Amino acid sequence: MDKYNGRGDPSDHINIYKMKLQGQSPVVKCQNFYTTLVSDVKMWYNKLKPGSIQSWTQLKREFVNAFIGNLTMIADIVQLNDIRQNEKPSRGTSSSSVTLSTKSRL
Repeated sequence: MDKYNGRGDPSDHINIYKMKLQGQSPVVKCQNFYTTLVSDVKMWYNKLKPGSIQSWTQLKREFVNAFIGNLTMIADIVQLNDIRQNEKPSRGTSSSSVTLSTKSRL
């Protein structure tokens, strides 16, 4: 299993980790999670206040929330087709704007 360095989807890292530790207790998952981290991610973990994590579910949530912003969203052609440029400026604006339809996954 690759160690997580802050790049990529943190949810993917969690899912791979869960598969590797399938059948282990949530306590064991929490205790061993640190070993799957490197560099700045390990520093993030070390900065967690002692006693602040009460469960494996909470650790997963905190981890994903901390690193989800590092994802680079790649729009596929369908999403790009959903982008439309407004011809008329919205009230209160002086230039046209680009909008993304609500059915887009971005």
